[in-house]
Amino acid sequence: MKKLITGLLSLLLALFVNSALFADNGIVNSLEGKVEVFRNNEWQALKVYDEIYPEELIASAFDSSINIKFGESSVTLGSLSRLIFEEYKINNGEEKVKVELLTGYLDANIQQTSSVLSEFVVKTSDFVTSAQIAEYRVTSYGKLTCNKGAVIAYSRSTYDFIQEKMGLNEEDYEEYVAEDSDDLLASDLEELISENKASNEIPKGAIVLSAKQECLIDANGNPTRPMDISKSKSKRAVSKLATRAQIESEIIGIPSGK
Repeated sequence: MKKLITGLLSLLLALFVNSALFADNGIVNSLEGKVEVFRNNEWQALKVYDEIYPEELIASAFDSSINIKFGESSVTLGSLSRLIFEEYKINNGEEKVKVELLTGYLDANIQQTSSVLSEFVVKTSDFVTSAQIAEYRVTSYGKLTCNKGAVIAYSRSTYDFIQEKMGLNEEDYEEYVAEDSDDLLASDLEELISENKASNEIPKGAIVLSAKQECLIDANGNPTRPMDISKSKSKRAVSKLATRAQIESEIIGIPSGK
């Protein structure tokens, strides 16, 4: 199982290492409705081709959205959502992006070319996601959906701890790192992940979603096991029908289940 997750998990170590990289900015690729950035102590309207600078807050209005590009990759912030762009760093052809979703939802489109390796991190108050090649949706209320590729998620508390304690001794560090595959909730990623990027050090409780899978993550950053999107939709549909039957039975006297 460890070999199945080597490619994605190798990037996690890089996320915990401070390095002198060249900082760059995001670019507004497309925009619908009203989207603003908090800049120079005031809200300013954004437009296509504007630059987004590190540590800036972006907010979208009702029925509005914005697509921000970082090299080959991008995020699309949905309606009534807020995002902090933390950093975009380039070093020797490698790109590292970090954003934080405060409210609402975003769609991440993470690409990799022959000359560029992307390490894309999306944080929320409860959990953190990272990916190299993937298309997925993150919500601030704990739902993660992977549409293409693969994405890894783990608790925000673990991420913050390792970021703050770079000088951990081996014993303390192991408390936050999975010892073997039994500590990892993972789907079969053998065809998605290269075995030449080995790393066995991963946060405890991490989960890996492959294409067409989703999960829920609670306020403590604990994810459910991956569920196929088709099965999840079917389950929700059955639940809605059951709820409707119950309401009809209670309100208008129609026997439940008929």
